[in-house]
Amino acid sequence: MNEFDFTGPLKEQMAEFILLKRSIGNKCQTEVGILKRFDRYLGRNHPAIAELPKEAVTGWCAKQPH
Repeated sequence: MNEFDFTGPLKEQMAEFILLKRSIGNKCQTEVGILKRFDRYLGRNHPAIAELPKEAVTGWCAKQPH
């Protein structure tokens, strides 16, 4: 488990992104929350990816019923 509790297929990349942003002085509190939701989405819908495919992005950006 990592510091941010990311569990999806891109968990290492997400954690590295936040750590990089924080290393240059950004707090990244909002970004962590958004990435956690995106992480859960990827885990449910694209659990075996090694990189971010177009289908994953368009699915995430699609209008949701809520």
